Amino acid sequence: MRKRLHTRAALSLLLIALTSCTGSRAFREARDEESLEHWDLAVINYSKAVRLDPKDRGYRLALARAKLKASQFHFEKGKLYRASGRPELSAVELEQAVLLDPTNQYAEVELRKARDEAAKIVAERTGETRLETLKRQARGSRARPPLLEPASDRPINLNFPQPKPIKQIYKALADAAGINVIFDPQLKDDNVAIVLTNMEFQRALETLMRQENHFYKVIDERTILIAADNAANRKTYEDLVIRTFFLSNADVTEVANSLRSLLQTTRISVNKAENSITLRDTADKVAIAERIVEQNDKQLAEVVVDVELLQINTTKTQDLGVLLSAYQASADLVAPGGNNNFWAKIPDGDFTWDQLKDISIRSFGFSLPSITYSFIKNNTDAELLAKPQLRIAEGQKAQLVIGDRVPIPTTTFNTGTTIGGNIVPVTSFQYQDVGIKIEVEPRVHHNKEVTLKLTIEVSNLNGFVQVQAGQNQPIIGTRTIASSIRLKDGETNLLAGLFRSDRSHTTNSVPFLGDIPILGRLFSKKFSDDKSTDLVLTLTPHIIRIPDVTADDLEPFYVGTDSNISVQGGPRIESPTQQGPFDFSRREPPVPPRVTPAPAVIPAPQILVPGGLPNDPFRPNPRDAIPPQPTPVPPGAVSQSNEAVLFDFDPPSLSLAPGEQKTVTVRATGTDASPSGTLELQFDPAVAAVVGVRPIVGGAGVGEGRVEGSKVILDLPSGLGLSGTRSLAEITVRGISPGSAKLSFNQATTGGQAILSEAAIEVRAP
Repeated sequence: MRKRLHTRAALSLLLIALTSCTGSRAFREARDEESLEHWDLAVINYSKAVRLDPKDRGYRLALARAKLKASQFHFEKGKLYRASGRPELSAVELEQAVLLDPTNQYAEVELRKARDEAAKIVAERTGETRLETLKRQARGSRARPPLLEPASDRPINLNFPQPKPIKQIYKALADAAGINVIFDPQLKDDNVAIVLTNMEFQRALETLMRQENHFYKVIDERTILIAADNAANRKTYEDLVIRTFFLSNADVTEVANSLRSLLQTTRISVNKAENSITLRDTADKVAIAERIVEQNDKQLAEVVVDVELLQINTTKTQDLGVLLSAYQASADLVAPGGNNNFWAKIPDGDFTWDQLKDISIRSFGFSLPSITYSFIKNNTDAELLAKPQLRIAEGQKAQLVIGDRVPIPTTTFNTGTTIGGNIVPVTSFQYQDVGIKIEVEPRVHHNKEVTLKLTIEVSNLNGFVQVQAGQNQPIIGTRTIASSIRLKDGETNLLAGLFRSDRSHTTNSVPFLGDIPILGRLFSKKFSDDKSTDLVLTLTPHIIRIPDVTADDLEPFYVGTDSNISVQGGPRIESPTQQGPFDFSRREPPVPPRVTPAPAVIPAPQILVPGGLPNDPFRPNPRDAIPPQPTPVPPGAVSQSNEAVLFDFDPPSLSLAPGEQKTVTVRATGTDASPSGTLELQFDPAVAAVVGVRPIVGGAGVGEGRVEGSKVILDLPSGLGLSGTRSLAEITVRGISPGSAKLSFNQATTGGQAILSEAAIEVRAP
């Protein structure tokens, strides 16, 4: 039994020894690969060493360092491939860089760009069309205000050469568009003359309002209110909006000051604890503030600076020759004192006459210096090598100190501390850094260059000076360099020339004898001390995070006039959305591919004259100008009408978060059309899924809607007469995962000609 236990113990010890040896061997191989800058092999071997000995901190630190170096290596290769027009290889290298260093946000940005470019090349090679995707993301949840829907959008000729009451002109203009107009009770009915030719209703209305300094507010889809444009009316009629902006990166005080200055508003509250800004103002100013906050709340750039520091100290000392304890000789004669001839006492140090007569050479005592022969030669070489990495955010300072903290005595006098009426000094010590101190402040430019503000201080002890008995103060020699350099990403800057040499030579010799050639070395001593310090410093910046500046950030943004800040720049009160009140009539009808549109019919302008009414203001409808684009009629479908019917969505685009639900309306637009049959819609359930369908075709029978897999089926009842636009169904969409998708008409078996549209769906990342 004991033999068995001993055998097991021996096997366990052998296994531990083998594991330790294997880990050490993998670690040595990793260091060899690291010295050759084979970073991938170094990562593999370090990972093996950590796997064999997971408790060794040295292995884990070496693995982290190798992963960072390997990530930078792949990152540089990826940028080189992308610059040379090879995005597919660039994506491979950048994927490795992100995998090795997940904190490298700059590599993630470059990876997305490389993937987009590679997808574009693949699409061009396979003959697929390139779809331009626009970022139409809702900037927060807002209530939808009423939008004007004029019954006619035909050009208008407004011909009032003779002054007429302004309210009469407004009414004639509103009747031409099929809308109602009401007036502020304080609005003056002045006489106005105006002539406008071939102009849309919106432009004609706004031109007239600019002339008369009026503005309007949308009451509902068919009604506007007109009032004089002054501060009192703006305050009365303009709706206010409260919006809180939560900042992630920018300084809340600086952004608040920018909003106050640019928007000329004082209704701003700053919450520094939450890093948020709350603004209460008009919808237009809140929309502009949102754009300003979005453009300024960008993440700060970050830089990793590789510092390689090499300091070489050389000291050569030589002490050779004869050194005397004192370069002098002395003779002493001691007077013994005694009694004179009167037997009086003569003190010691005095001579009697008889003693003076007895003085001879033997009466003196001689003092000679001692001799020491020195033969010392000392050479000292010291080398300091440091390779730290500094990660610095833009605008922040990083400090690197390599050296010692030297205590420096400081004496203070306090009248409260006395002994025997005397003030007792109190000595304390302050510690000062002596060695190498580096301060770096980076600034990342948009052309991927980095400006580094450097302050380099090299200090050392040069001895001591005695300030009072028993107390010495150190002498600290300092060399300081302050500079600003601009480097490209990954470019190395070499800073050399911080060289210092101190030489000291001392000779002690016996006069005359020390000057004798050759023999004089026996009577002299020479001491030489040579000290030199050489410092070489390299700095290599690597950008790992940059602000995500988009094309929308570079586009100009119109904000009206100095006295009337608005999104669209017009005299009206804008809604809180990005669309203006007339944007409904400006929506471009979607055109399905591979269909040749028929020539558009340009409607004749309406003519408004004094005292006259518009000719047929409600016909044709603005949607009648949409040229019919035929869709093939499937076999078996019954054609109800030859008029073209437009099937579209309201709104045309959705932006939602995962788990959020929003509703989109399916609409049909046409004149003298009676579509019936089935509509089939397609969606992508991996990005956004349809969770509900509610037909709303009341008054024309009963419609049915259902979801089948990734399709939505709408059954339209017969007798659905169209004379304009009407809603068919409401579809509820839920966000599933971040990405882009479409809600499109896959098939329309309604008979006749159909124009099919689609809605863009964007699911934001949480």
